[in-house]
Amino acid sequence: MELGGREDETKDLRRRRALWLGVAWFFGVVFAVRRIVVTGRLLAEAGRVDQRSSKVRALSSRSLGFALLWMTVFVGAVFGTDFLQRSADELLATGTRVEGRVESFRLDRTGKYPTIIVGYRVDSASFKATIDPDSGRVYTVGQPVTVIYDPANPRSVRTLEEANKDGIAMGLFLVLMLLSLVGAPASGCAAVKWWLRYRAALATGWRAGKATVWGRKGRKLPDIDVKFEDGAVTRFRTVMSTRGANRFKEGGNVPVSVAGTGQNVVLVFPDGRWRAGRPYEVPAREVRSDGLAASGVRGGKGQAGFVPEERRDTARRHGLEFRDVPPREKPLKPRGKRRS
Repeated sequence: MELGGREDETKDLRRRRALWLGVAWFFGVVFAVRRIVVTGRLLAEAGRVDQRSSKVRALSSRSLGFALLWMTVFVGAVFGTDFLQRSADELLATGTRVEGRVESFRLDRTGKYPTIIVGYRVDSASFKATIDPDSGRVYTVGQPVTVIYDPANPRSVRTLEEANKDGIAMGLFLVLMLLSLVGAPASGCAAVKWWLRYRAALATGWRAGKATVWGRKGRKLPDIDVKFEDGAVTRFRTVMSTRGANRFKEGGNVPVSVAGTGQNVVLVFPDGRWRAGRPYEVPAREVRSDGLAASGVRGGKGQAGFVPEERRDTARRHGLEFRDVPPREKPLKPRGKRRS
């Protein structure tokens, strides 16, 4: 008994430490997100960062918030499963034990995973309870079993072998854990990528141009050809994101603003997904350019569009360097259907 008591105390101590660490981690991440958002607003108000760059930074903060939310869901699901297990263990230790019998079976919709119906008596009253067996034991009708019930609620029962945890709640917690294991890394990765695009936008600045969105055969992600005001043409390729450019494939020469270089490019379209007139940011990476290009920006590699001289000082302050690439011999050609 003394050994079992020490084990219980150790488990309770570990649970308390995990709870306090979870609470401290939660408020720490909330504070970090708040600092990022407040700093972005202050920079925008001071005029050091324009509204388009501030929106890119806000997208990074939003993705970080989603990652925090998914991690909170995971922690909550873990504590939920632990609560169900502790409730079953507490009932086993403190419940009242009576003799019962297996009266019948019940199958689920698929005809598998049977549950057993157990009859038992509490004082002079008869009760029936559904037990979800998870121990792998095989039961027969009429087999005696030891039923353990809560004196305050005789319908809350389990057996010596079966914990009889709530299957729906347990399944919901497991689904939430699996979803959070996918959602948290994806949101965290999106936050990092949007932050790198924000840094690249600060380094290169924004350029206006006309965009033509082309569908690519066999791929859901389209290409975007942008012709800038100085005549340079650059082809971008959209990346996997919740913010896509498929809705702009119907028309050409869509006015856009472009910032970034290499793998970290942002294109801002004039109309949003849900509201007209609201800017809509689309992440992309550069494929080809027929004019001056920039390279070496942190977080990206390859060629980008022409970088004005006044933006080079800003890039140098961030520790970035640019190089000029001679124009290509053949300009880019719009992608269309091949003639037979």
